[in-house]
Amino acid sequence: MKLVLKALSFATVFLTAKASICNKFEDFLNETNDLLHLGCEDDASSLYFRTSNEVLLRVNDFPEIESFRSSLRYLEFREADVNQDIVDLICSFKNLQELVMQECDFDKNINWSCFENFKDLTHINIWDYGVNKMNQFPDAFYSLTSLKSLHIQAQNIPSLSDKIKNLKNLTTLLLDDNSIQEIPKGFCELKNLKKIDLTSNEIRELPDFINKLINLEIL
Repeated sequence: MKLVLKALSFATVFLTAKASICNKFEDFLNETNDLLHLGCEDDASSLYFRTSNEVLLRVNDFPEIESFRSSLRYLEFREADVNQDIVDLICSFKNLQELVMQECDFDKNINWSCFENFKDLTHINIWDYGVNKMNQFPDAFYSLTSLKSLHIQAQNIPSLSDKIKNLKNLTTLLLDDNSIQEIPKGFCELKNLKKIDLTSNEIRELPDFINKLINLEIL
C-alpha cells in the first residue's frame, strides 16, 4: 500500500487569489481526469485541491496564469514530491508572502537559487516527516531579508552558515529535529528574534553570544 501511495505522488495545495480567477481555475482543473479533490471558497478567495504533481504542474497551462502569478500570496503543499519543476513553479509567484510544505519528499538535487528573487516572502514553514528530507539549508534562503518566520522541522540539515545574520527581520526561528551541530556567530545579529527552537539537534551547549539576543522570549 505504501508503494502505491508513493507512486501517486499526492499533493495538496492551497492557493489564495481573486475569487473570480479561483473559480475559473477550478473549472480548468476539473477537465483533468486525474483530479482527486478540488474546492473553491469564494469568501476566503482560497483554492484547495489534492492531486498528483503532474496535474499540479498544469497550473502553467492555465489561460489566466499571469493573474495568478501576480495575485498569489499564500501557497501550501502537502505530501508532494518536491523537485526542480515544483520549486520553479513556486518561484513563478513572485509576490508570494507565505509558503508551507508539509510532509513532503525533497529531491536531493534541487537548485533553490530562484528564491533569491523573492522580495515579500515573510513566512516559510517546512515541517513533518517525509521520507526524503532536505539535507542542507538552501543557500538562497539567506537572501530572504523580509523573512519574519522560518520553520524547518524534522529534516537532515547539518549546519547553518554565518550568513544567517542577513535575516535581520526574523522574529521566529524553529529548526527543531535536525542534525545541526553548532550555532554560527551570525545569530547574535538577529536582534529581532523572539523565539528559537533548536531542540533535538546535535548541539552540545549554547554559546555565550546567545545572551546578546535581547528580545528573546522563548529558547
